[in-house]
Amino acid sequence: MGSSSVYYVGCGVCCLAMYLLNKSGLTTSIVADKEAAVKAIVNSPFLTGASMYQPPQSNTISFTDSNGTKRTVTISFSKTTDVSAEVLNGKIGFLRTISSNGGSHFVLVDGIDSNSQPSTSDPDNFKKHLVVDPADGTSKTLYDAIRYSLGSKMTPTLSNINPTWRCVFN
Repeated sequence: MGSSSVYYVGCGVCCLAMYLLNKSGLTTSIVADKEAAVKAIVNSPFLTGASMYQPPQSNTISFTDSNGTKRTVTISFSKTTDVSAEVLNGKIGFLRTISSNGGSHFVLVDGIDSNSQPSTSDPDNFKKHLVVDPADGTSKTLYDAIRYSLGSKMTPTLSNINPTWRCVFN
């Protein structure tokens, strides 16, 4: 376990970088583009004292892609109580999951599985929220992302979503 800023906020930085690449029109697997996006986030006002304890304010971020093209994107957030409705309206959610032992993890919510129904094993219907998880680079449900990052024996509930971090990108 490291003590660097990336160790503590790496998933948040990766989520912001993924969003930055998407909004700039890059759906690339080119490592240089990913590195440029991460560096742009790390060097931006998003990380105040290397902290992501509060959602960042709107910021314009620029980076140069692997073809030498300068890309500029304004990233802004708003808090929401209904991530599902926002995602259905075409927005991407940005959530911070939390566990009872204080651990946390950031994910992007980018889709809804309309066939998913609440069940006793998933009372808050987290299995309907489709996320991109920087922990392992895969798409999965919010339910599985919480269990993957915070403990596979957990049954995720709303208490595992930090209310300060129920945000969507505008």
